[in-house]
Amino acid sequence: MTETHGYSLDLGSSKFCLALLRSNRKKSEIEVHACPSKGIRHGRIVDFSAAKDQLSLLIEQAEHKFNTDIYEISVSITGNNTNSLLLEAELHLENQQVENATLVSLYKQAVEKASSTEKLVLHVAPLGFQINGEAWYENPIGMRANKITARYFVLQGNASYAKEIVRICNESGLKVENLYAAPFAASTPFLTHTLKKMGVAILDLGGGTSTGLIYIQEKPVESFSLPIGTDTLTHDLSIGLSISHEEAEKIKNLWGAEAENPSEIIEILDIHGKKKVVTKEKVLRILIPRIQEIAAFLEKKISRHKIQIGAGLLLTGGGSEVKGIEKICNATLKIPCNLLKLIHPDGALLTKETHQRAFSCVIGMLLLEEKNKKDLRNSTNKSSTTQRLLSLFSRKS
Repeated sequence: MTETHGYSLDLGSSKFCLALLRSNRKKSEIEVHACPSKGIRHGRIVDFSAAKDQLSLLIEQAEHKFNTDIYEISVSITGNNTNSLLLEAELHLENQQVENATLVSLYKQAVEKASSTEKLVLHVAPLGFQINGEAWYENPIGMRANKITARYFVLQGNASYAKEIVRICNESGLKVENLYAAPFAASTPFLTHTLKKMGVAILDLGGGTSTGLIYIQEKPVESFSLPIGTDTLTHDLSIGLSISHEEAEKIKNLWGAEAENPSEIIEILDIHGKKKVVTKEKVLRILIPRIQEIAAFLEKKISRHKIQIGAGLLLTGGGSEVKGIEKICNATLKIPCNLLKLIHPDGALLTKETHQRAFSCVIGMLLLEEKNKKDLRNSTNKSSTTQRLLSLFSRKS
């Protein structure tokens, strides 16, 4: 039975992560491998050689684990190197019928408007089409118009950063097939039609930075980034308790900010190698204010949309694995806050490790690539391009 492979790569500030999607006629399966990040800090390449060497190591380990050679790959562009905008494109048709070619022309016009030497267009989603300056439509194919106006949501990437990421991959023996905005890949494939219709904000909590995307009435309306992540929790514990970064990370992963049993204790080594006893209550006094600070940053980003996000906030990314973090966000933001569920829209088999939200970006890229390839294979009818454009950000529940 023929088996196809797809690969995705996320070069983050805390970890480098590579994922494989194996597919055949009967099933799909995802595997993931990760290693600590090197050479990238807060969404910036600070040591090209270190990043390249670490990526080469990751590839070697992943090829051994997956028992396959890796050549072509999809890569994410971190959220603080992305931004979103809304723009319009228009055509004058002289009462002609709107066809598939009309929408393709509008789409190309939008891409041209959003492209520059500094900005690379990563994703374009149509929000609606206006006929003769009057009503707006989801799909105007077949209608007659003197003028048609299209409104688009566009996700751009920092062109310089993207070029450097591609160069790191190329010099490590990889060919980059596609680039994805991290907040888009980490969330969109897992959102149901119901969530997007109600309005929802997604926050991908990273180590050095955090990124997000907002849907209102089924449409993406804004992406955003926060200059803070959950590495600050580890740093604060290390300083506040006079312990090593490694010991602080262990405590963060063990207890997090879960308020139950505050009298619980743990014995650890301080920075001088001496034993010390730490209570959970003391850890909470350090972590809770920092998480509240992250929530305060987020409040500023989503405030103007807050009344429209009926489904509230969904947390994903490695930072969302911190126990109790959604409860603190809920109390601070006064909206429903939950953890994103990594559910394959087509019911593919996911290995146990891929259920970790820390891998939502690489898993999301694989699912988006799989969907794109299926769309291309199924493009046999007249309006296939139109349908792919209209369904780019959609998934039925």
